[in-house]
Amino acid sequence: MLYASLLAAHVSAAIITGAVILYTLYAVAKGLQTQYFFLALFLGSIAAIMVSTGSLLAYVSPTVTMLSLSLHMTAYLSVCLGVEVLLYVASRYRSA
Repeated sequence: MLYASLLAAHVSAAIITGAVILYTLYAVAKGLQTQYFFLALFLGSIAAIMVSTGSLLAYVSPTVTMLSLSLHMTAYLSVCLGVEVLLYVASRYRSA
C-alpha cells in the first residue's frame, strides 16, 4: 500500500515535471519574461518532491540499489538544473 502510494505520487510529479519543462521551453521561445520567476520556483519545488518520493521509494523497494538511485537522481537533477540555467540566461539576456 505504501509503495503504491509513493509510486503514484512519484509518477504524478514526473508528469508535472515534464509539463513544466515543456511550458518553460515554450515561455522562453515566446519571451514570456513575467513567468520566468514562477516557473523557476515551481520547477525547484517539484524537483524537491521528486527527490523525496524517489528516496522513499528506494527505501521501501528491495530491488533498488544506491548506485541506481544516485544515477537516476543525478540525471533528473541535471535536467532540472539545465532548465533553471536556461531560465536564468533567458531572463538576463532578454532584460538587457
